[in-house]
Amino acid sequence: MTRPLNAKARFVSDNCFAASLIEAARQVTAIYDTALRPAGINVTQFNMLAAITLLQPETISALAAAIGMERSTASRNLAVLKRNGWIERREANGGPRSGAISLSPGGRAVFELAFPLWSEAQEHLAQQLGTDQTAAYRDVLKQVRATLGDDAD
Repeated sequence: MTRPLNAKARFVSDNCFAASLIEAARQVTAIYDTALRPAGINVTQFNMLAAITLLQPETISALAAAIGMERSTASRNLAVLKRNGWIERREANGGPRSGAISLSPGGRAVFELAFPLWSEAQEHLAQQLGTDQTAAYRDVLKQVRATLGDDAD
């Protein structure tokens, strides 16, 4: 016997991992984006600047892989960072598609300006979620990413 359509929809609504993660991501992103707005940056851009600082990636593909983002999405986001004057690229022997991506002086300045705002949002979330639970939530998300890895493709 099959379930009526409404029962199936209710089951999906109550149990879908993707829907739950997407909604939680939207809520968390909104908190960070609101906090970072005075610096003129959003949380995706802020995290890309952090990743670029740490990795000094040679290609967009390397950056995308390191931060778990599709190459096309990373490319679009990098275009915004470049347009804002926050990153620069030193062309290497591989031509215009290779060469270390790094923060420009403007990128370093906006990162420094945004960092305390990000820290406040981070602390706010820790208080909202419960300080003891915050590390547990982060660990679960790391475990999900590690377990699924490339299976998500």
